[in-house]
Formats: sequence, C-alpha cells, structure tokens
Amino acid sequence: RTGVLDDLRQGLRYVWGWKALMALAGVGVTIHMFGRAAGSLSPLLVLDHFKAGAAGLGWWQSSDGIGLVLGGIVLGVWGGFRRKVVTQLMFLALYGLAILLVGLLPSNGFWLAIGLIFISGFSEAILLGLGGTIFQTLVPPEMQGRVFSLLISLSMAAMPLGLLLAGPTAAVPGASSWWALTGAVFMGTAATAMTIPAVARREDREGGI
Repeated sequence: RTGVLDDLRQGLRYVWGWKALMALAGVGVTIHMFGRAAGSLSPLLVLDHFKAGAAGLGWWQSSDGIGLVLGGIVLGVWGGFRRKVVTQLMFLALYGLAILLVGLLPSNGFWLAIGLIFISGFSEAILLGLGGTIFQTLVPPEMQGRVFSLLISLSMAAMPLGLLLAGPTAAVPGASSWWALTGAVFMGTAATAMTIPAVARREDREGGI
C-alpha cells in the first residue's frame, strides 16, 4: 500500500519523464490559472467596463452557457480531427483570440462581446473535452489515478495563484486588461505547443513521442 504523497510523486515522475505529457499538462494548468481568474472578473468587466448592468450580465452568462452546451454537442457528434491534440490546440487558440478581443473592445462594444463570449464558451467545451480524452488515451489505466490526481492538484493550486495575480491587475488597469493578457497567453501557449513535434505529431504512426 502506498500513501497519497507517494502516489503524487509517482505521478510527477511519470509526467516529468514524458515530454508530450508534460507539455499538455502545462497547457491544462495555464488554462485553469488564467481562465478561471478571467471568469471571476466577468461581473466587473460587464458592470464597470461595458456598463451593461444586471441584464447585461445575464446576457453574458447565457451566451457563455449556450456556447458551452453547443460545443459539447458538436464534440460528441464530431469527435475532432484525427489529430486530437492539434484539434485541442486549434480551439485553444480560437478561445484565446475571442478572450483577447473581448479585452480589447471599447465600452460601447458590449453586443460584439456577447458574440465573442459565445465563441469562447463553444471553444472551451471542445478543448477541455478533448483534454480528458487525450490523457485517457496517453496514460495507461494503472497510472491514470496517480497522473490525474497530480494534474487536478496542480490545476487547483494554479487557480488561486491566478486570482492573486488578477486582483491587482483588475484594480489598476481594469478587468479588461487581464482578459486581454489571458487571451494572449492562451494563443501563445497553443502556438508554442504546436512547435513541439512530440506534441503536434503524437498521433502520427511514425511517432513523435
């Protein structure tokens, strides 16, 4: 029998020794660190920047929710391209672009922001849904418990760190600046991961990992 800390160490050793898995874990942690903080700043963005009031916040949340549901349905029917990792990174880039544009919109661009929020919710559903599938494919069943526990722990630890960084940013330049930064980080993360052959070519029969 092993303890929890020993299981986490085994999971870390397994992930650390596999370049593609390490890169994909980094993508997941980045999404949680920056994305969850941006989500927590949504009311400030709607109320303070766009001046849209409570009704505007309702439109915002409804658009995001509809995008998430529709993205999940599309993923369930479609399943993504043959290269699931490439599909995930493509939608991470689209997710980042939508968030970046929302952060750059002027205060009178609320309804355009609503459309972009729909796109971000749609993209988020696909990239997160594919993330779980990819890790279940990569990691053998006997290691999944250790690896998933490690990844969940890292993601949970990253969220308060993101909030700690987002708070001062939202207080001085404004919530829109954190949204713009988050979108740029997501797009940069997707582009960087695509340059790693072990990640981009994971599903090629000739290898890459």
